Formats: sequence, structure tokens, C-alpha cells
Amino acid sequence: MRALPVRVEHGVFMLKNKMIAAVEPGSLAACAGIVPGEVLLSVNGGKFRDLIDLGYLLAEEELELKILSADGRERFVTINKAIDENIGLEFHTAVFDGIKTCRNNCVFCFVAQMPPNMRDSLYIKDDDYRLSFLSGNFITLTNLTEEDKKRIINLKLSPLYLSVHATDAAVRRKLLGNRDAGGVLGLIKELTSAGVKFHAQVVLCSGLNDREIFAETYRDLLNLNNGILSVAAVPVGLTKFRPPYAKDLRSFTGGEAREIIEQISRWQKECRQNIGRRFIYPADEFFVLAGLPFPAAEDYDGFAQYENGVGISRVFLDDWRKKKVNPGAAPKQACVVCGRSAQTALAGMLAETETALKAGHRLLVVENDFFGDTVTVTGLLTGRDILRSINKLPVKPRRIVLPGIALKSKTEKVFLDDMALDEIERALLDAKVEIAWDAAELKNLLYG
Repeated sequence: MRALPVRVEHGVFMLKNKMIAAVEPGSLAACAGIVPGEVLLSVNGGKFRDLIDLGYLLAEEELELKILSADGRERFVTINKAIDENIGLEFHTAVFDGIKTCRNNCVFCFVAQMPPNMRDSLYIKDDDYRLSFLSGNFITLTNLTEEDKKRIINLKLSPLYLSVHATDAAVRRKLLGNRDAGGVLGLIKELTSAGVKFHAQVVLCSGLNDREIFAETYRDLLNLNNGILSVAAVPVGLTKFRPPYAKDLRSFTGGEAREIIEQISRWQKECRQNIGRRFIYPADEFFVLAGLPFPAAEDYDGFAQYENGVGISRVFLDDWRKKKVNPGAAPKQACVVCGRSAQTALAGMLAETETALKAGHRLLVVENDFFGDTVTVTGLLTGRDILRSINKLPVKPRRIVLPGIALKSKTEKVFLDDMALDEIERALLDAKVEIAWDAAELKNLLYG
């Protein structure tokens, strides 16, 4: 290693993004003396814009890393490794030159329906093809430059996650609030013909892109099924903070949800017969609205759009049933918190086991006052609404099980309203607060 004086060649923004967040203990980077807080400037002399570039650079067997130390000095670190071996560096962000943001003004945009004064990250309208490839974020392709398109094709960045919403040009322009948004079908054809693969979604809005328009979108995407791996149909999500231009949007009724499921079921049979998979899948929310049971696991063809709310309930139900209980256990009564959309499924799951074990657990269904009563999913519950609902109970529970899905992550235990888990714990000093991150963990907490 050799120390060099700092040269003024690094922008402050880029330096911050390239700062190393963590170094895996015992890794090659740790053994080479690299520590969190230092900045990675280059690899073998090569610059990088994002983790995609960095991944290619770090794949080599012989590495020379240029590091900017916390004391403001540059040094070079040499690492020899197996090809593609991970050297153990983690960063705060996946893109180092800034997120490509959305140029659209979508009528249904959930970010535009956020209440004020929340954490900054919740207001970022990203539309970055790199985050689509790296993290599964949905993009619209409306902000691609020619350079971006060439890079996607040359690197065969797949799969990407694409918000289509409608293939009809006029309808898509209206939905996205962007006069340049109508050419998506041609762009999809160009990219798929070059070998790029997509998972697509359609956010359905009553009276805008459902029924015949939805059928046209389905047919157009099915014709590209070699490049389109799956399509998810998701109901529009509405909060009480939606802007004036979205006031005419409404949630689907139970009857409409049943019609959509029936429509998609017909298509799935056709696809299963012709291309060997169901291809298009309704989100769980449609089954909740329709009051219909969730499909069997095999009907999801591997759960390609699980993170998009397609099949989460089926996995939860199956994991619950697979988890065995201890018939000799004497579990203490617990209050299980959930959103309204999970009420029916959870109540049935608890009732089935309660009949046998009679543990006396109860379900607390929390109404979402923070976002409005049109938001019913458990993952969007806030700390304040949960605490309010618990405090309204005539008898305070001594044991409370909260859904992990409502927290930012296992390491950042914060709800969407920025209330930390430990704030709830302090407010409920006489109760034991526990977190269930999945069905198996919930069943273990209740009946283990």
C-alpha cells in the first residue's frame, strides 16, 4: 500500500455515495485493512457508476483498489482472489451517480399520496433501470436515454420490472400524465428482441385501463411472452392524501374484483395450455375484495411477483399449516395485530388451531387512520395507529405480537410514520411486545 496526497478530483456527492457502509468480518477486504467510512475510488483504474459496473470490476482475480481514507489520504490496496469471489464490501446505495427519477405524473402514483413530513426516502420517485435490475423496482422506461438502452441491451440486464399499465398509447399517456409515455409497446419489442426479459405489472384503475383496455394490454404482452416472463394485475392503491387530479379514482368493489379474477382465470387457462404457464396473475388484494379463496401454490408458477403482492397470502397460509405446534406447550394469551385485509385469513388460521389448543389468543384488526380507510394492507400500518388501537381496548393485553412486515427492516425497526418499535414498547411498559416476520414465526410465538 502507498499513501498519496489528496487531489481535488472527486465530487462531494459521488464521494458520499461511494462511502463504504460495512465490511464483512473476516472477508478479503477486512483482511486488507479496509474499514467502513472509507471511500472506494476505483478498481484496477476503472471508474464505476453503480453496483453493476462495480460487480464487473470486482469479478477479476487481481484487484488494485484505490481507497480514500477517513483522514483524507489516498492509498492503493491489492487483493488476490478467486474469480467472482465476494471481497466483502457493502455500500449505502446501489447507484453512485444519483437515482434516475420519474418524469411522469401518474394519476395513481402512491408517492404523490404520501402525507407530509415523513422521512425523505418515502418521497423519492425512482424510475431507474439499474434499481429495477438490482432490486426489482418497477420502472416505466419513459426516461431511458439512448446510452441507457444500449447498456441494457449490451449487458442483457434481465429481468427488469416494468410498469406497463396499458399498451394503448393514448390511455398510457393519460395514466402516466406524460405525452411521451405512449410508445412503450415498441420499446418493449425492441428490448425483448435483443434478449432482454421483463416482469410486467398493470395497476388497474376502474374506468381507465380495465375491461377492454386491460384485455388489449394482456393480448399485446402475451404476443411477447418470450420476453415477458409474467404480468401482475394490481388494484390501484388510494390514500386520503391523494392530490386533486386523482380524486375521481376509486377502489374496486367486490363484484368488480370477482369480474377481474374471472377474466384473468380465463386467460390463465389459455396460457397454461398454449405456453405452459399462467403468465398473468391477480394480486392478493383482488381475492380479499372479492371474498374468494387464494389460489393454490402451484397456480403462481414459482411466485415470480411475490414482492408485488402476488401470492404472499398463499405462502403465509401454507407456511402456517406446515409449521407444527407443540401439543404440550402452555402458551400465554397474545393479541395479534393485523390490517383489515388480513383479518379473514388470520381469523381462520387462529380458529383452526385454537379449537385444538384453546390458548385464548385474540386478533386486533387495526384501521388505517394514518393513510385512510381505503388502505387495508398490514404492511402499511403505522406505529401510531397500532398504539391507538391497543389503547382503545377495554382490557390491555399483557402480550402483543406485531407484524414485521409493517417495519422498515429487521435492523431498522421503524414504522412508516417514523415511530420506532421501542417507542411502542415504552408506551406499553406492562406488555411484552414481540415481532413475527412470517407465518412460521407467528405460529411458533403463539403455540411453540
